[in-house]
Amino acid sequence: MTRKILRFLLVGLVNTLIGLGMTLLLYHGFQTGYWVATAFGNGCGIVVSYLLNRRFTFSATTSLKTDWIRFLLVVLISYLIAYRLSLYVIDLFLPSFGGTGAILVGMVLYTALNFIGQNYWVFKKPS
Repeated sequence: MTRKILRFLLVGLVNTLIGLGMTLLLYHGFQTGYWVATAFGNGCGIVVSYLLNRRFTFSATTSLKTDWIRFLLVVLISYLIAYRLSLYVIDLFLPSFGGTGAILVGMVLYTALNFIGQNYWVFKKPS
């Protein structure tokens, strides 16, 4: 399990660098504007994350279509839960940390929820 978690974190680093790189390239290099750059950059990061996690982290052999739909659901649900919960936790316990604190807490929660969803539902080994 430790090896799988480390691989998952490595994939997260790679997809973040690729997504951020694409965002900055489009925004600054091609001057596409904020929304186009961030949408395309994040979309690239999500695709890279899916492909690398499918092969490298979880060695999945299940349906690409089913896995992709499940993957997108896990990403969306993890995002909504993590960042909503982080706002609540920061407001309740550490209000002086504000939005920055919520973002940092949200990142940790998102990563944990995303790993759990991918490991136990998206790329679950058939019984």
